[in-house]
Amino acid sequence: MLRDTTSIAVQRGLEGAARRQEAIAANIANAETPGYRPQRVAFEQSLRAAIERERSSTPGTMRSHAVDGVRPHVSHQPVLTSHPATIELEREMSDLAKTSLHYDALTRVLSKRLGMLRTAITGGA
Repeated sequence: MLRDTTSIAVQRGLEGAARRQEAIAANIANAETPGYRPQRVAFEQSLRAAIERERSSTPGTMRSHAVDGVRPHVSHQPVLTSHPATIELEREMSDLAKTSLHYDALTRVLSKRLGMLRTAITGGA
């Protein structure tokens, strides 16, 4: 795969979005499970910070590849009651739709980048 900052950032974004979709699916599947602790996945802030660190590095110096080290962080929300209503299905469905759109947009970005690379290699032929 490409090793430039943008390509790595897109790859990490796809990994984070995929992990978030898995967490949301688990939350929906366990909506009626008493004591289930909903999962939340965070990665955007650490990805933004890593991109900024790489952008601010001095030109010509060795890059830190901070973006390459970004991984999604999964946390479990506290259980407020033993009642199964701790999962808000409307929120989960909304988050799932938003995450799916985000994932789709990232795949389009990656596809465009690969298309530009293919054009550069083949000379547009």
